Amino acid sequence: MRNCLGTITIIAWSLSPSLTIACSKHGTNAGGELWLPTNSSGGVVQGFLTLETSLVPPTVPTTCTAGVGLGSLGNLAPNGVTVTGMSIVVFNNSTGASVPLPAFSFLPNSITTTSLMAGSGSSVQSNTNPLFEGSSWFGFSSAVASFLLPVLSPDEMLAFQFAVELPTLQLPLRLEAHYAGGEGQSEGTPIFDGTHPVQYFTVADPSVLVTAPVPEPNTLTLAITIGVILVLRRSSALYKA
Repeated sequence: MRNCLGTITIIAWSLSPSLTIACSKHGTNAGGELWLPTNSSGGVVQGFLTLETSLVPPTVPTTCTAGVGLGSLGNLAPNGVTVTGMSIVVFNNSTGASVPLPAFSFLPNSITTTSLMAGSGSSVQSNTNPLFEGSSWFGFSSAVASFLLPVLSPDEMLAFQFAVELPTLQLPLRLEAHYAGGEGQSEGTPIFDGTHPVQYFTVADPSVLVTAPVPEPNTLTLAITIGVILVLRRSSALYKA
């Protein structure tokens, strides 16, 4: 069975050298995740939820499925929260820059979303059901051909990256987040059985604090300066009168 999404950083690989197709095993206690707000306008905040991962590329064409579940039964994701896109990226820890891997072209997929929300329903297959009840799920799928992994610098890592939008009035907001990834059928149905099933995972502290972007110092200084100039001009006009 082919699977294109790799092991989370703290999970050890146990692959036979004879394997020529990609496989993965996601643990339930992954590496760190990071919320990076990028824009706030029109009452909506946009940002990226980034989760470190490792990756084994397929040697034959396959379909990858992945998704994120936000909120829980006791802490529901509010209305207006949505995930508009997903990429696998090379993320630079020093600069915060990210470059998507061109091998993946993830698109929102309603079949993937519905399936990830339900899980396998099995009590035998490990980590094939959502970790939290009541989450709002957002699923994605991508056809993937064989490709070579990029060579990373010491400051770089591979990561899942989800583009999130939510109303500014909801901030600051803390939500539980859990994830799923693995192989799927061509139409986007996750494969929960077999040698390498789609699995669910999260980080040691699964709650994510979602905030708005902090204004750049120069922007803030410019705004204050303009405000002072306007006040001075207004005072001068009153004095001349």
